Amino acid sequence: MIVFAYTLVTTTTLTDAVAAGLWLGLAILTRSMILPVLGLTSVMFVIRSRKGIALAYTMTALTVVSPCLVRNYLLKGALFPTRSGLTLFLGNLKYAAALLPEYHVDLLGDYAMSIVVQEHTELLDSTDEKLLDPWSSCCSSTRR
Repeated sequence: MIVFAYTLVTTTTLTDAVAAGLWLGLAILTRSMILPVLGLTSVMFVIRSRKGIALAYTMTALTVVSPCLVRNYLLKGALFPTRSGLTLFLGNLKYAAALLPEYHVDLLGDYAMSIVVQEHTELLDSTDEKLLDPWSSCCSSTRR
C-alpha cells in the first residue's frame, strides 16, 4: 500500500497511472476491502481533469483483478471471497477445525422452533404434528 500510495501521489504520466493501477490491483487481490479506493481515486483524477490517467489507472487495476473475480464467480457465485483467509487457515492447519468454533446460519433454528412450539402453536401448520411433541428432535437432542 505504501508503494501504491507513493505511485498514486506522484502520477503525472500514463505509465505512472498504469503502475499505480498495477499496485492497487495487487492490493485488492490481497485485501478486497481496498476496492473502494479504486473508485475514490478514479473520481479524484476525473475531478482534476485527468480523465486519460483515470482511465488507464482504473483499467489496469481491473485487468489485474478480473481473472480472480471471474474465477470466484464461476466457483462460488460471488465476485469476492466471503470468508477471507479463514478457509486458507482451515485448509492448511491440521487442527484448525478444533480451534475455531462453528457458526452456522441456522444456529438458533432449534431454539426458535421450540419457542414457537411452546408459545405460538397457531403459527404451525397442521402438517407439523411432530413439532407439537415436547420431546421431539427440534426441542432436545435426546429423548428422555
